[in-house]
Amino acid sequence: MELTSDEDFLSRANEAAAASVDNPVEAIAKSFVNDTPKIGIAIKSYLSWLVARNFSGTTDKVEFFAKESPPVIEDSKDLLLCARALLNVINSFAVPEKNGACLEYEILRTLWNKFSVDQEKKFMRDENMKPSKVFGRSALVLVYPTIMAVLSDDLNASKLVVNGLEKGQVLHFFEHFGFLLSRNSDDSMLIWSEDELSKRSTLRKEMAEQRKSGS
Repeated sequence: MELTSDEDFLSRANEAAAASVDNPVEAIAKSFVNDTPKIGIAIKSYLSWLVARNFSGTTDKVEFFAKESPPVIEDSKDLLLCARALLNVINSFAVPEKNGACLEYEILRTLWNKFSVDQEKKFMRDENMKPSKVFGRSALVLVYPTIMAVLSDDLNASKLVVNGLEKGQVLHFFEHFGFLLSRNSDDSMLIWSEDELSKRSTLRKEMAEQRKSGS
């Protein structure tokens, strides 16, 4: 049976709690930072998947930018710029306080904001300790709806600027990536599955070896 995002999180939290029975807050925090693959890796996988779709000619023509359908951006450079824009938005996002928020959200807010680029004047932040390098899917599931809500505000429209693309195209790129956070989509496994990432890594190494041998 497929786990929902809440069930999925609780499953990992319970596993972490087994090693930290007396400190449930620490257990929840560990479940966030131990989650893999990391957000940055998932975005790279998303980018590679979209580029591969373009080369294989399997792109879908989307009339109304439906979030369930992959974005139609044919230039690989434009896709790369969208991926960088998404990373910048995630790494610079400060998770806000929320009335009636669950314990998991509050713990994540404290952790996330320590690594956010916007907080680097308050904390001596290591360049390698950005949210995209620290957290995985379980954290992003909790904050991504808020990120998208912030981007819908005209005051933040500049974050959707990618030269050569309409803002609607960039927003669609962001929205579809958010859609793949759900495990209800088969495509999400290409982005968030450790097994798939391992297979692709092995394939890249084999191809590199073939190129070296000239075969």
